[in-house]
Amino acid sequence: MSLSTWDIGTATGKFTGFEHYSYLLHDPIFWGAIKNVIYISAVAIPLEVVLGFSIALLVNKTFQDRGGFINSLLAIPMVTAPVVAGLFWRWLLDPNLGIINYLLNQVYLQLPSWKSSPFWARNMVAMVAIWKHTPFVILVMYAGLQSLPKDCLEAAIVDGARAFQRLWYVVIPLLKRLFLFVFVIRAADVIKSFDEVYVLTGGGPGSSTETPSMFSYNTAFTYLHMDRGSASGILYLSLSLVFIVLFIRMMYLREKEEF
Repeated sequence: MSLSTWDIGTATGKFTGFEHYSYLLHDPIFWGAIKNVIYISAVAIPLEVVLGFSIALLVNKTFQDRGGFINSLLAIPMVTAPVVAGLFWRWLLDPNLGIINYLLNQVYLQLPSWKSSPFWARNMVAMVAIWKHTPFVILVMYAGLQSLPKDCLEAAIVDGARAFQRLWYVVIPLLKRLFLFVFVIRAADVIKSFDEVYVLTGGGPGSSTETPSMFSYNTAFTYLHMDRGSASGILYLSLSLVFIVLFIRMMYLREKEEF
């Protein structure tokens, strides 16, 4: 379908080669969707990792006997349906009825233009992503902390390493592969995100929060260019695979050099 001019009425197509791919590669909105997910990923994923790892350390140290129960409570946002999460935050951030703007108003802070400003709209999407997906990082990191070899930590204590030194030189290096796993999985999640963004902003204002999935959806089902929408899906998939393979390869080579 991506290699033809597709007629929806007759469900037939005329072969046109890579015409749609050429059009998309020169389309600023196509590249704008990629810039949007890069921005959201750059804001959300590092904060998710820092918060998730910190909370996992706290749970592992403070609630050793009840870690499973605490993690179950913390995982509630993660298991919430994306549409429900989007509606929940849309109500919280409503300029007239939302409790967040009400609280900001009580402390005399300027109310952000959540939906009319491209900057605040992108950060709103990033904030919801942090709330929803930090529990995933917590669960992964908690499992990693539980599986750390005790002899390495005990040897560090015997050698006089302080808590921060043990964390920086022992714990984090041992969990390097988990950090890589989290970054790759979350990057793929952001690239294919649709439900939450669609409910929160609809891709607006303009196309400032439109993700690749939303671009393909709008192209195919809103503007009825099924052929061009198919081409965009294949291009986004190809770009995602290239990014993930290069990222894993880079981490693998760095790890190989260290050893």
